[in-house]
Amino acid sequence: MQTQKRPARVYCSSLKPFEYFAPGSVSEALGILARFKGKARLVAGGTGLVVEMRARERAPEALVSLRCVKELGHAPALKGARIVISPTTTLSRVAASELLREKAPLLVAAALSIGTCQVRNRATIGGSVCRGRGRPPDIAPALIALGAALRVKDRRGERLVPAGDFFGDAGDPVRRGEAMIVQLQLAPQEEDERSCFRKQTACPGTDRGVASVAVRATLSRGVIARATVAAGGTSFTPARMKRAGETIEGSRGEMETLFKAAEVLADEVCAAGATRPAAGLARELLAACFIRAVKEVLA
Repeated sequence: MQTQKRPARVYCSSLKPFEYFAPGSVSEALGILARFKGKARLVAGGTGLVVEMRARERAPEALVSLRCVKELGHAPALKGARIVISPTTTLSRVAASELLREKAPLLVAAALSIGTCQVRNRATIGGSVCRGRGRPPDIAPALIALGAALRVKDRRGERLVPAGDFFGDAGDPVRRGEAMIVQLQLAPQEEDERSCFRKQTACPGTDRGVASVAVRATLSRGVIARATVAAGGTSFTPARMKRAGETIEGSRGEMETLFKAAEVLADEVCAAGATRPAAGLARELLAACFIRAVKEVLA
């Protein structure tokens, strides 16, 4: 099967001129975004945005740094029945958090799959989820499987957006620079639950994911009593794969059941917007990630 090659990026040695702001509050940052009417971009780590600016894929008139916004400076914490995370938390801090390692190992595994240690030291979880619609974040399936929701705020107020909706149309205001994420919330993993994140990269030596799968399951005497499966890839919008999860419920991971579930997963990928050639690729890559993830959950 022939695959269409992605055009190589051409990088420029200098960036187009832009204004730079370092607001001290969320309201001040939102005011700047409103003033530039979609032509300003928020920046925390800058690991993705600056690369896109150098490639002339983006040319914002202003950058709004979030590093001085005190409301966003808190560490991951357990509040009631939810874990709350600041969008400016770096991926390294996500991976190092004792709370997340214990209560959300799925998110930790996804964060560690992104970039090198140097990249994770600067890249933030908020920036990771705000990548363009054509480049869905590798971390997306983990957030969906964890039942995550994002508090999104603009000048009119704030709303809570489920992660599965955010990676579709609901996240467009943030990606257009009209709103911002002020908090991520997710459900902690229970004692009888197991989870696993698997990612297939484009080629050895790179972290760019072609397909990724997150599996979260409740086990009862070695049987999958309840399962949540989410998947993402370069050719479709990350989403929960409900029927694939239902297919493995009640099983002990028999290969016949897993192969059947992998076929169901590929069908759901088509429904999520993948093109026919991409769906064929998904049958191989996603199936491998999915089967390995389920096996590890049951191990």
